[in-house]
Amino acid sequence: MGSSSRRLSETYSAPPAGQPAAAPVTPPPPQFPRRFAGPKSPHDLIQERYPHDGWAVLMCCLMLNCTTRVQMERVIGPFLERWPTPYSVLPADSHEMAEVVRSLGFKNRRTERIKRLAGDIVARGDGPITSENVRSLHGVGEYGARAYEIFCLGVLGAEPPDDHSLVKYYE
Repeated sequence: MGSSSRRLSETYSAPPAGQPAAAPVTPPPPQFPRRFAGPKSPHDLIQERYPHDGWAVLMCCLMLNCTTRVQMERVIGPFLERWPTPYSVLPADSHEMAEVVRSLGFKNRRTERIKRLAGDIVARGDGPITSENVRSLHGVGEYGARAYEIFCLGVLGAEPPDDHSLVKYYE
């Protein structure tokens, strides 16, 4: 079975303290809420396709940075098939990941940011990612935080977002 068809149960997470690095461990429960599926807009924002998956929403936002939606749409599916969770990213080969995101530009920098974000999420343990702490994750700026709040938590906020695409959904 190739690495692109691995399941979550076949991936490795960061080892607990005192355990050898290569030892497989069972990932803790998902830290992302799976309860909100907001209304679909006529704008078909890419994040609307993943309201049940906080990791995917954050990856969409990170991958949209400095590229176009058309370019990102070609990459997000294959990326999420290979690395469906932050736990699957940590042991992943950086060169392989860089090749998958190459067409987005900044392949090495983007790969580093993805790995650092995954590390931040895994380091949190089984605590939830909330509106209050999503901004503290590596590489998650205001755009990513607002997209996460809107599409994963169902929180529109009192003020419209700064991003033009999110404003379309907000309105």
